[in-house]
Amino acid sequence: MTDLPTALDNGGVDAIGIHDPVAYNAEKNYDFIKILDIGEDEKFSKEYCCQAYVSQKLITNNPEGAAAYARAIQKAAAFVQACPEEAARLQVENGYMPSESNDDIVRYGEILASLNYEPSVSLGKETFKTSFEDLQKTGDLDPSLNLDEFIKKVYPGIEGVPNSITYDKDSKVFTENKAS
Repeated sequence: MTDLPTALDNGGVDAIGIHDPVAYNAEKNYDFIKILDIGEDEKFSKEYCCQAYVSQKLITNNPEGAAAYARAIQKAAAFVQACPEEAARLQVENGYMPSESNDDIVRYGEILASLNYEPSVSLGKETFKTSFEDLQKTGDLDPSLNLDEFIKKVYPGIEGVPNSITYDKDSKVFTENKAS
């Protein structure tokens, strides 16, 4: 992944698809023309790039554990949404992101601030629906699959999981939103 910007710069490839922070650093360090950034694109910026899932087995055998995992992911995302610079600092300090200087923390904070980390089951479901429909159109998913039945299976309601959570950085309080 980290060699791709060099390969593009040297003419070894004509185009690359990379994610942050490699993409952010490549854009800053080379004279590249950005074709698409899902954080900025009108169509994709309202969708999630990534989602977290639990297995059906976990939901069945340990619903409390499945709910606890989902709430923890929601809280982490809410924290990043509210405090991107602090999240970047914590990532660097705990060795999750490489850093050579405080400038890296600032850059990582800018990257996090540019993306939507709002945790929302309903928004995640909408992104999943759009992806499902797109994959059926391209033939990557069986066109006979029923979207509503599939959504019920992969997005079951889990007791104890709110639709979303927000974090107030001033009061350091998480708030659950049950409405979807």
